[in-house]
Parts: sequence; structure tokens; C-alpha cells
Amino acid sequence: MERLPAGEGPEGGKPSVTQGPGNIGETFDSIAEAFDATRANPWPFVGEWLSGLGPLATPLVDVGCGNGRHLALAATLGIWGLGVDISVRLLGLARNRVAAGTGLVAGDARMLPLPDNMAAAVMAVAMLHHVPDEAGRLAVARELRRVALPGAPVLVSVWALDDRGVAKRARARPDPEGDGRDLLVPWRAVEGSHVDRYYRVIGLSELTDLIARAGLAVVRAWDSGPNHVVQARNVEG
Repeated sequence: MERLPAGEGPEGGKPSVTQGPGNIGETFDSIAEAFDATRANPWPFVGEWLSGLGPLATPLVDVGCGNGRHLALAATLGIWGLGVDISVRLLGLARNRVAAGTGLVAGDARMLPLPDNMAAAVMAVAMLHHVPDEAGRLAVARELRRVALPGAPVLVSVWALDDRGVAKRARARPDPEGDGRDLLVPWRAVEGSHVDRYYRVIGLSELTDLIARAGLAVVRAWDSGPNHVVQARNVEG
């Protein structure tokens, strides 16, 4: 999704917040304004995908919509959007960015507060790697399928670690049974404190497999700049 913030690593003696399994929303609420300031421009691959959708009879659903930058772009293309995010503060900032009539709903991507088969298209841009366990990530992918109409296109992306400066600033999350791919990425907050955001290193093949296991048909998988991207379709009829 995202360009890395300008934050630096933690400094000794400074207060901190570390994202755990239950506090994704709390983590992003705490950095919402700074996060918004660094997320003004949509990713080009999202713009290309949106441009190819054409007229939609029902909403585009943006899961993990953040500050609404991709929903704002969708509106300029004549696409009515509905955004879901776990951070209430980010949703408040999104309201200032998105077009009138755009829906914004607070909710957890692992259990979306949306009906079955209601979306003409679904996207989840750079949010899946913040979900801190395999079962949760699979639940998100299955929710993307559940809310999508049969045949609806689905777009999912995660950070590509090899193409970022993340590794230089990140550290492994303490876990004696872990595989070393669960990282804590620091974001400098106000007054010298910092916030650790959880990040799961997900390769392109792993992302593709996850999407397929959720029951979506993978159409294309590729790297776009510092992102792994999978385009899929809901084949459920």
C-alpha cells in the first residue's frame, strides 16, 4: 500500500506502543494524523485496476481503506465506493477526503459488517500484512470472497520487503516458536515516542496461495514497485 513513513527506530527510554493481535485499531488510531499526511497519492497499480472496472451496479468495497485515498480516486472514475477500516480515527480523516455519498464503516476485516455478495468489486490494499496470524489472514481473504458478487474482481496487495527499507528499521517480534517473518516496524510518534506496527513478511507465492485457499480464482500475480499484488475473481455462483 504504502510508502514507508519518515519515522525512525525506537530510542532508549522513550515510551512506546506495540501492536498485538487485539489492538490493530488502537495502533492505527494512535498514528492516524501522521499516517494520513504520508498517504496522499494512490498507488499506480490500484489506479490501473480501477480504470479497468467500468460501470458498477453495486459498490466497490475497499477493505482497510485507511484515509480513503483510493476511494477518492474511484469516485473520480465514476465508481461508488464503500470503505471499511478498523481505525475509527482514520475513517474520520477519510471522510474529509472521499466524495459525498461514499460509505465508510468501522469494522474488522476478519469479520466484515457487510452482507454476502454485495460488492461488484473488492480491494484490500496493503492491509493483510498487518493481520498478526495465519488464521486471521485466511479469514480476511475468505471475507473478501464472501462479500463479492459471483464473478466480481478482487485486488489484494502486501508490502514486498525486499524492495523497501523496512528491514533496516524492523526487528523480529519476540516469539520463540516464530519463523522470523513476524516483524515490528517502528513509527515515530509525537514527543519522541514510537509505535511498533506488526508486519508479516508475505512473499508473492504465499499471497497467491492464500488467495486461492480462500476460494478465489487467481487471475494474475505480479510485483508493482514495492508491492506484491494479486488480482483474482470470485468464482462462487
